[in-house]
Amino acid sequence: MSNEEKILELLEKHGEMLKRLQEDQSEIRETLTRVAITQENVVLPPLSHLSEGHKTLLQTLATKNRVEQKRHL
Repeated sequence: MSNEEKILELLEKHGEMLKRLQEDQSEIRETLTRVAITQENVVLPPLSHLSEGHKTLLQTLATKNRVEQKRHL
């Protein structure tokens, strides 16, 4: 096998590897898109509700100082 044939064989193998990597990258992008959509539609809304509920609780609950003052009365 000549050097040219070896080089051509290596280039062909590298081309096949590059094609597989591009296919893998495409699959990863599709998966990432699905994860992002799931996060946006399923995960984040409940977290937002939890955050709003936490803020409401903080606004309506008595502070520690107020509780201590009432306890000493």
